[in-house]
Amino acid sequence: MNYFERFEIPVSPWIDVKAITQKFMELQRRYHPDFHVGADEQEREEMLKISSELNKAYAVLKQKDAALLYYLKTIGAWDEEQKETLSNAFLMEMMELNEELDEQGVEWGKRMIAEKMEEQDEIIQDLIGKTTAEMTEKDIKLLISYLNHKKYLNRILDRLLN
Repeated sequence: MNYFERFEIPVSPWIDVKAITQKFMELQRRYHPDFHVGADEQEREEMLKISSELNKAYAVLKQKDAALLYYLKTIGAWDEEQKETLSNAFLMEMMELNEELDEQGVEWGKRMIAEKMEEQDEIIQDLIGKTTAEMTEKDIKLLISYLNHKKYLNRILDRLLN
């Protein structure tokens, strides 16, 4: 069972975090082992398994980028070849940014990465709210590019902070 089925929501790149949080609480009340102390061992083990799956699913679905990646994997749009595809223009921009980082320092770098992250969020703004049925192949490619760019930017940020 995939995470969307587990939470009884449609397969979508856009998750209503408030709604899944409420659903998570409801499902945990139904399946958490603490609410089944009188059950036999097999049923308690099953409840523990389901509760654990709910925790994993919730951890993914409540985070925008993680949920988006899970969505792309669920619809079969994410594979090993696509996960590291970056445009030459983006790579050139990042090369220039990395060169500037050496001169400008960490605080400047953090500001620049934050700006680049905001730019990435703006790129997909028009897609927010589209259902799976409304997504075109171009939209899916844009989402893949968005995640790849964000991943690259996060690596630079991690390097800055460590």
